[in-house]
Amino acid sequence: MLEKNRLGAAPRVYFRPEFKNCPHCDSKLRRTHTAWEKKIVTRDGIIHAWSMAYASKNLDCSHAGVAYKSAEAEMLSMKHSSYGYDVLALVGELRFKQHRTVAEIAEALAGPITSDDKAY
Repeated sequence: MLEKNRLGAAPRVYFRPEFKNCPHCDSKLRRTHTAWEKKIVTRDGIIHAWSMAYASKNLDCSHAGVAYKSAEAEMLSMKHSSYGYDVLALVGELRFKQHRTVAEIAEALAGPITSDDKAY
């Protein structure tokens, strides 16, 4: 079984919503919690991404308690996956468009991204 932090050290990148005020009541958003954090393997390298959730300070807001997250962070990888969409798209193209074998895909990825037994 692989250890949980097999990807090693990676630079931390924090993401917050792209807007600073509530779109419904225009009050300033405040950080409520960490929505998720994980290490993500991209074609450019490994990053330790943190998605911070923000909510309206105004208790009278019609959407009080709604957590707003960064759209950019959500576009990095699928839920429960540590591989970025760019890596998944490359593997799909190599496998289904170019009809490469698992060994050839692992060779194309090379480096710390994956090993022969983990390239599906």
